[in-house]
Amino acid sequence: MVWWWEGLPDQAMRVPYADQEGLHIVLKIISETSDRLILFVTDDSCAPWMCVSGTASGLVDMLREQRFFEYFIVNSTMDWILFDTHHNSIVILGEGLSVLQSTRRKADG
Repeated sequence: MVWWWEGLPDQAMRVPYADQEGLHIVLKIISETSDRLILFVTDDSCAPWMCVSGTASGLVDMLREQRFFEYFIVNSTMDWILFDTHHNSIVILGEGLSVLQSTRRKADG
């Protein structure tokens, strides 16, 4: 099986969280946007995937009440994508999130 995040370009940002709970990291990354976000539930299933939309805090609150499953989150214009993987890491790619911009500045500097 091939997972999307394994085929992303090298500029994708990877944030391992090991045995810690990763949702606080997800919230920190996506809370800067006031856009409605879309969360797709993949859980190793082929498309089509179920999805829900909501605010950053609303989606993370919902995730905290569930068993772990694989998902990805995008903003409404799909400028960026965030995956939470079964490897206990968050993978992010795109434009518009400050965490991505600061990583690019470090790589360019």
